[in-house]
Amino acid sequence: MNSEHIVYIPRRAKIIITVLAVFIFLLSVSVVLFSLLTGVDAGLVTTALTLAQTCAAGLSVIALIFYTKFSVGVAFLKERTASYLVQEIPEALRIVDCDEDDFRELDASYSAKPVSSRTRILIKYDDGNHYCQYRVLAYGLDQRLYVQVNVRRMVVSYFLAIGSMDDEEIHRRLEYVVKAAETAGYTYKYEQVHDSADRSVTVQLRLFRSLPDEFLMNAGERLYIANDLASMTRALIRALPEKVVEIPPPPADAIKVA
Repeated sequence: MNSEHIVYIPRRAKIIITVLAVFIFLLSVSVVLFSLLTGVDAGLVTTALTLAQTCAAGLSVIALIFYTKFSVGVAFLKERTASYLVQEIPEALRIVDCDEDDFRELDASYSAKPVSSRTRILIKYDDGNHYCQYRVLAYGLDQRLYVQVNVRRMVVSYFLAIGSMDDEEIHRRLEYVVKAAETAGYTYKYEQVHDSADRSVTVQLRLFRSLPDEFLMNAGERLYIANDLASMTRALIRALPEKVVEIPPPPADAIKVA
C-alpha cells in the first residue's frame, strides 16, 4: 500500500476511529471493574479484559499511523517533484483549450467522454531540477510559463505576450486573474525582464504560494493545486489579445516514436 494512503486518511475519519476506539476501551474497562465489584461470572470479566487489551493495542497502532509524521527521504521527494512537474501539471493543463460545444442530454444513457483538448504543451525540464518551463499553445497564444516547486513553496511565472500594451492595460486585463490568485493563496508582482541578447523587455507576472508541509506526498493537495494552476493559466490566456501562433517543429535530435 502506498504510504500516502496511510498518512492521509481524512481528518474526520481519523477522529471518528480514534473516538470509537477510546469509547470501546473505556467501556471494556468499566465492564471489568463492574464485574469485579459485583461478583459477576468470571467469563464476562475475561471477555471484557481481552477486549480492553485489544483496544489498548489498537489505540497504540492508531497513534503511530494517524498522528506520527514519517520521513520519506530526499530521493523520494526529488522523484515526486519531477513527477509533479513533468506529468501531473501537464495533464492538468490539457483543459486550458478544449472542446466545449458538445452538449448532450443528461439521461440514463449518458456517459462522460474523454477530454477533447486542443492545447499543445511544450516542456523543458532537466533531471533533478525543482523547476520546469512550459509553452502552452492555446487560443492563438504561445504562453510561456515557469513553475518552481521547492517542497513547501511554489513560484509560477507567466511571460506575457503583451504586444504594444502599456502597464495600465496589462493590469486591467489581468485584474480578475490576480484577484482570483490572491483568493487561492498566492501573492503576486509584475516584473520587467531584460534580455540583453535580444535587446528586449518582457513583462512577467510572478505568483508565490506556500505549500502544505506534506504537499508532495498528498495526492489530493497536488491535484487541487495543479487544477488551480490550469484554471489560472486558462483565464490569463483568455484575458490577453489573441494572435496567430506558428507551432514550432520538433528539434532535430528529438526521439521519434514509431
